[in-house]
Amino acid sequence: MFSRQRLNTLFTGLGCSNIDIAKYAGCDPSNISRIRTGARIPAFGSRALEKVVSGMCTYADVNNLTKKLCALCGCTSDSLPDNIKEAVERWLFECPDGLSPLPVVRSADRDTFGLRLSAVMDLL
Repeated sequence: MFSRQRLNTLFTGLGCSNIDIAKYAGCDPSNISRIRTGARIPAFGSRALEKVVSGMCTYADVNNLTKKLCALCGCTSDSLPDNIKEAVERWLFECPDGLSPLPVVRSADRDTFGLRLSAVMDLL
């Protein structure tokens, strides 16, 4: 389950604002605000969460705060950027090591699955 308290801990620990993260995430600061206040709960693997985490990691990198970000999330700062992003996302969802919540199934994926299932049914 997504933890907005942990997200707010990252904002406090890194000393950043919604505007700072939105700048690096490529979105409006109000989107970040909605997630931080709980008005919007991102799903694991969702584009919204990917943007926030990417913005957070880029902010940390630009401001030489990657070690601090990793210390807050419990990952190693010498990891590859994609590994750090994954660790931050998992930490925000309070995932125990080795486990991940179910990924989001986007509507396009469902449509593709439905078309394929229909084709198989037609063959049968």
